[in-house]
Amino acid sequence: MLRLRELRMSYGMNMKETAEAFGLHYTTYIHYEKGTREASMEQLRKFADYYHVTLDYLLGRSDDPLSGLPEESERQYASPSNVSAAAYHIAALYELANPRDKQLVETILSAYEQQYYGK
Repeated sequence: MLRLRELRMSYGMNMKETAEAFGLHYTTYIHYEKGTREASMEQLRKFADYYHVTLDYLLGRSDDPLSGLPEESERQYASPSNVSAAAYHIAALYELANPRDKQLVETILSAYEQQYYGK
């Protein structure tokens, strides 16, 4: 079973918006999400790339959305030795967040910076 509904909702999108984002007819997307129609491998890759998850996660074969990502994907989050593992992990999670959640994180960090550093 595809995790399309879960991923779509985590991005704060409705079915119509999602169908438009992928250039699909609304009813086609509904069938993909409900599992009454199978998406092509090309379409599955588009879903996985858009949501920044592996195909195994998308298809329900893994519970880890990042497991098995190519090394080059992991290298984009490579950190200098002076950055903690926690900061590295936070950066990776931020990149996977939907736009609404990214804005929330930015607002929180801005308030923190203002409170503690007066910036």
